[in-house]
Amino acid sequence: MFSEKRKGDISEVQVCYLLLEQGYEVFRNISCVGFADIVAIHTETKEKLLIDVKTPTVYTTKDGTTKFRTNKLSDSQVELDMKVACAYEGKLYIQDGKKGIERLIKHEQDDNKRFG
Repeated sequence: MFSEKRKGDISEVQVCYLLLEQGYEVFRNISCVGFADIVAIHTETKEKLLIDVKTPTVYTTKDGTTKFRTNKLSDSQVELDMKVACAYEGKLYIQDGKKGIERLIKHEQDDNKRFG
């Protein structure tokens, strides 16, 4: 199994790939310190994103619901209007960093339906 550091590296590459697919130019932080992991600029709209990538944690609740979540960003990152991003099962999830990301994946009664 991969170390936590290696899982984070893989998550960053996945997010970069998905951003590229959506028309962004992607610039990665080459240092292990700093506020942002990625700066992304959309080639058509010129939208600029400062992104901190989080590796999602998958868990199952007592009622059989499977979810994933990420941590929220630091207050300093939120002040910079950074976004938190993660990739899960080939999909990109981005939102404001105040909350982190939490999504329902599957409820055992829903068979293979996916929610996002």
